[in-house]
Formats: sequence, structure tokens, C-alpha cells
Amino acid sequence: MKKTALFSLFALSGFFIFQSAHAQVKDAPSLVKDAFTQQYPGADSAQYENRLVFVLVHFYQKDSVSTAKYTSKGIWQWTETAMPFSALPQQIQDGFNKSKYLGWQVDHTYIVNLPGNITRYKLQIEKSAIQKRNLFFNTRGRMISDNITMY
Repeated sequence: MKKTALFSLFALSGFFIFQSAHAQVKDAPSLVKDAFTQQYPGADSAQYENRLVFVLVHFYQKDSVSTAKYTSKGIWQWTETAMPFSALPQQIQDGFNKSKYLGWQVDHTYIVNLPGNITRYKLQIEKSAIQKRNLFFNTRGRMISDNITMY
């Protein structure tokens, strides 16, 4: 009898925890939508990808494809906008061309805007199907981060 009561208690508490977490997930996108529409009033075709602890918003603005990341509470973390390698500032192209990754294929390039009016440039590169990296450059063309990725 005690085992049945204990099991029922755990099952019931699990149900209530799930319900409250589920309610929080439903509330997060409205906070993000409000923050996003305030930050990007001219954005088109916004699509929200809720990842529980953060939300990605994919959108178009001025013929560019962008993705913004917000916390589940609507706090903006970054926005990246796709651009061709040839459109990168010359300092960024030079920084990549002088790096140890010269010869790797550049798959995607982005300008990344961060809080505090900070700008970074992200290059997704690969040498093979399993050798892939994200390179981050500052506005002067200096590589500041180099991460292994599976993108």
C-alpha cells in the first residue's frame, strides 16, 4: 500500500511539474515575439524555432537572410546575417587568407551582431566531411575564435 501511495505521489508531482514547464514553454515565444518585433520592425517571414531554453528567429530583412537568438525570456543574444565571402570586408578576407585554414572550403559566411554594438564575422569552413570549423574574426580581421563544429 505504501509503495502504491508513493508511486502515485511521484506520478502526480511529475504531472504537475510537466504542466508548469509546458506552460512556461508556451509563454516564452510571446516574450520573444514582442522583443523581436520591437528590434526588427521591418523583418519579413519570421519563423520561430523554440529550443526550450532559447528561441531562434529566422527572418528576411532587406534581401538578406538572418537568424536572431533570444533567451526564452526574450533577451536578445545575437543576430547573424548571411553574406557571400566576396562581400566580407577586405580585412576579414585577408585574415582568413593568412590563417592556417587557407585552402579549406568556405561554406558559409555571416556578419554577427552582438549586444554592446559588437560585430564579428563568422566563417563556416570544411576540409572534409568530418573536419569542419567555425572561425570568428573581429572587425580588424584578427581571428578570435576557432571552434570544431558539425554544422
